Amino acid sequence: MTKAEMWSLVERRRSSRFPVRCEITCSWVDDAGVSNRTNGITRDISAAGVFVLCHHRPPAGALASVIIQVPRQQPWGQKLGLHGSARLVRLVQDDAGSGFALASSGGWIMSRPSREMVAKAS
Repeated sequence: MTKAEMWSLVERRRSSRFPVRCEITCSWVDDAGVSNRTNGITRDISAAGVFVLCHHRPPAGALASVIIQVPRQQPWGQKLGLHGSARLVRLVQDDAGSGFALASSGGWIMSRPSREMVAKAS
């Protein structure tokens, strides 16, 4: 990809991306009506999306329920989570690994993960 192509891609983004590594769980229902779930690690997060590194990926265009577990900044700090719905907009398979990009139209909701959310993600 040339610098001009990269700049054009960056210009289309609605919000800044931040390189943050968090555990993430994505759940979706496939075309056959079967519930699926995958766990991965975020590569970067923005207000409008997230890039997930993992091997099991939703199909292109799938709507996924997302739970992001934000690590504590201090040992005594409170554990926080981000959750929301997002659509798979890009699949990646290259030398750096495999993953996918999710775009969230409503942004992320921040909360303390409840026991129910943690059990769902496990």
